[in-house]
Amino acid sequence: MASDYATRFAPLRMELGNTRGLCIAGLDGNPAFSNKLKARAAELTARGHQTVFLVPTVIGASDGNMSFYVDEGTRKYNFWGSSLFSNRWNRHGRGQKVTVPSYSLKTVFSGLDVRKKDTVILHMNAEGGEFLAIPPAIDDGSLCKYSDYLTLDLHYKYFRGAKAKRVFSREQLALWLNTSVCKTHLRSWVVW
Repeated sequence: MASDYATRFAPLRMELGNTRGLCIAGLDGNPAFSNKLKARAAELTARGHQTVFLVPTVIGASDGNMSFYVDEGTRKYNFWGSSLFSNRWNRHGRGQKVTVPSYSLKTVFSGLDVRKKDTVILHMNAEGGEFLAIPPAIDDGSLCKYSDYLTLDLHYKYFRGAKAKRVFSREQLALWLNTSVCKTHLRSWVVW
């Protein structure tokens, strides 16, 4: 976790200090990660951090079910071509399409009983799910109301031709996050 902190979260200039009481929640659409993340949750819980991983589950625009495309051809590289969108890596006989539960950010925050006073670090590497989840979370206010720090792997160049309703660029995201509502609560954000 220390190396991950250094590369991912240090640019946010957070003053976390003591991480007692740290709660960790994660979603992953690939069923192949169920056992690995169950073991990781047990390890983190043993270290005193409440941890839950919902696998297979994805982040989306709303609650329901979505198709998740698993890139079987890159299994040894953690299935890196897997996505919510069909692409050149997860089709043509290299992948499988699975149906998985989907939740909006609003539902995730509510289900975790996140309160406005809680310090929330939201890290999204949603393989295209960011394009589905962020616009409604901006519209309903849940992203800016509950997130203090945001790190986002924005797959804009990769997914700009995808069928997401609002594939947005880094510049569009900056416009949304620089509104008065977001500036009030969101302390900082980094796009990868």
